[in-house]
Amino acid sequence: MVEREFGLEEIEKELEGFPVIVSEQFRVARDILIGEWNESELIAWATHGLLMARQTVRSWEAAAEYFRVSTEVKSILPFQHFMLWAESGEALCKDSPAVSVAYFRASPICVGMLEISDVRNWSRLGGSLYKGTWKSSALATKFFDASGLLLVAVNYLELERLIGFVSLLSQRSYDMAQDCLTLSQEVFPLLGDNKNDFISLVMTMVNGSWRDVRECFETTARVLPRIEGGQRTHFLNLAEKLSADGERNVAQFLKESSNGLLQIDKELHATLLKFADILLPIYPASVLEFLKSTPRLLDRISVEQLDTWFTEGVALLNENYDGGMAFFRIQSTRSEELLDVLSSVVELNRVKDVLRMYCQALAGASMDIAPTTELVQKSIGWISKENPTTEGSTVYLPPVADQYNGKDENFGLFKVVATHQIAHLEFGSF
Repeated sequence: MVEREFGLEEIEKELEGFPVIVSEQFRVARDILIGEWNESELIAWATHGLLMARQTVRSWEAAAEYFRVSTEVKSILPFQHFMLWAESGEALCKDSPAVSVAYFRASPICVGMLEISDVRNWSRLGGSLYKGTWKSSALATKFFDASGLLLVAVNYLELERLIGFVSLLSQRSYDMAQDCLTLSQEVFPLLGDNKNDFISLVMTMVNGSWRDVRECFETTARVLPRIEGGQRTHFLNLAEKLSADGERNVAQFLKESSNGLLQIDKELHATLLKFADILLPIYPASVLEFLKSTPRLLDRISVEQLDTWFTEGVALLNENYDGGMAFFRIQSTRSEELLDVLSSVVELNRVKDVLRMYCQALAGASMDIAPTTELVQKSIGWISKENPTTEGSTVYLPPVADQYNGKDENFGLFKVVATHQIAHLEFGSF
């Protein structure tokens, strides 16, 4: 029960027995509130501060902070709810004055961002992190300090889920729980509508690869903007399933798979993630290998042709793990041969020997073949009208020919360019 036997003068006199900051903050607030509250309201307000100051050796700090912010919180909450807010801080102070100080310090910003009915729940949520140790006190304090930025990005239910995760993680490591709470202030404003998906992901990691959770926070903030907006939930759900299946390094998956997707038109992300869904129940590790390979694949074949290549890889993976993984890494002969059959692109390094013999037959002399990327280094070719296109014994050709829809036509393009350069040599004109 609130003590009411004292008047304001008696309360002020007793407060003078604590460090001077307490009575100073009391007087400043009282002079503002005295014109807005009646005497009984002022006494109830002042009594809460006095009761806090009396509790423990350091509880005067919570009382001073309470008096300091009272005028700001008063403008947000009606008196009845103001008293409930004060009681919540007083309850926190009994457990930890430091946590209570953080609660009061954060209140002017946070109380206005919460529904009135959630203010007490917010205090209890932070208090639930305190377990009687200095590390848990630091974590609860960090919660209140971080609440201002978090409440800009999340609603109260999302905040509850986040703190449920932090509490679970603290059973493994208080330091990591505090780091993730700090990182949440940066990550959650970037998550948009994907906050619950992300919380579900890190929840699964706590029971498995919990040591990677911090890196997962850091990585998600960087990589999620790379994913097409409508596919971010799909992407995070895929990562969550991988974590549930025991994949140890989810942060690595987020980083490396997004690097692959970044190099591809965002309109194709949905298709590629559907392919990944098919691989997941067969062998989870193959998902990352496939997504890492997609930029190279789509440089050589169309999405329609990718379906044929992918189906072959799935059949192989079901038969033989090592062979299937090499297939999706594009490190097997079977994978390369199928790509070669499907692709209309002709790569210079695959036909270089044939073209060298063709050029030697035309020129009647020994010739070499090199990619046009070397032209700039040698200061020859089309970078200057005064310089020749060849250096007399080397024919320069593009690294790939992909101008036409068929292999024969693209190989023919190599022959035309080579013949043109051999003609310059034959007739001595550049």
